[in-house]
Amino acid sequence: MGATVKEERIEIRLASTEKDRIRQAVILAHQNVSEFVLRAVP
Repeated sequence: MGATVKEERIEIRLASTEKDRIRQAVILAHQNVSEFVLRAVP
């Protein structure tokens, strides 16, 4: 099976403190930001 081609992008505005919280959570979860956000959506 081939890999899924990802063509879409989402951009958000957030405060630097919010970005830091996401970055910390990503590190703890051993994921990248995209993986983290996608897994957060049910």
